[in-house]
Amino acid sequence: MNNDIQIFAANLNKRLKELNYSKAKLAKDASLSYATVVKILQADYNPSLKAMSQLATAMHIPLAHLLVDEKQNMLPAPHGYKRVQAILPDFQAFKVQQWNDEALLKLKKIK
Repeated sequence: MNNDIQIFAANLNKRLKELNYSKAKLAKDASLSYATVVKILQADYNPSLKAMSQLATAMHIPLAHLLVDEKQNMLPAPHGYKRVQAILPDFQAFKVQQWNDEALLKLKKIK
């Protein structure tokens, strides 16, 4: 099976566990059949862009996050910095994004 489909399925399974969703709830919330969701989660099915978008929306996550291979795209953080991932309320997320932007500017100046 296509590696991209495996990445999507792995990320979707991870998110399913994070939210403690059942496959049936995911299927219902995404307006997809249970059988289709099971095949997608097993990477046995090549979903359409529409189906992937429906799943991402049902899981409350941007579709792009389900398509990224975290193992290959995680560059190490420079000394004195730490890379983290979190789900936060809007205001806290806004502050964290500001801190991230400031840190990236500092790192850009160092290079």
